[in-house]
Amino acid sequence: MKHLLHRIHSITDQFQTDGVVLDISGWLPKDPRHDLFNGLSQLIRNLQQRYEDYLIFGENGSDLHWSMIPFYHHGAHLKADHPFFTYCRTAYHLWQGAPGRGSTGVFEGGLNPYQALKVDNPAIPTLAIVQDTLSSHADEMEKVIDMSMKWGDRWLS
Repeated sequence: MKHLLHRIHSITDQFQTDGVVLDISGWLPKDPRHDLFNGLSQLIRNLQQRYEDYLIFGENGSDLHWSMIPFYHHGAHLKADHPFFTYCRTAYHLWQGAPGRGSTGVFEGGLNPYQALKVDNPAIPTLAIVQDTLSSHADEMEKVIDMSMKWGDRWLS
């Protein structure tokens, strides 16, 4: 944990970031040599003590994590009345394909057909931007921005 904490501190301090993405933070294999849950708890407590208003952004959390990590890129498929939304918020996952051919950019999935986002979904709208998104898909980007404004009226009011 010391190495990971040092890397997060270095990047946060050097680039003045407002938070950290803890990829696969919800994956807690049972390993008697390592207490991953307590290690994750300690890591988060340390970050919260060092940085004020620091966003902890997780992936694939479960109810075990909800009190520690308030924001995920997971769970966009959940219905609005799911208990998850009582405690946390989510954004669409990195696997969400970009307008056009559906590239997922850095996500290992490669391609995932683009699907328009919906106002009635409590997941925070996101937009994947890859090589041709700005030059070839400005119209779809405008639709996402317009939908995001409507989403905000519905879910943030």
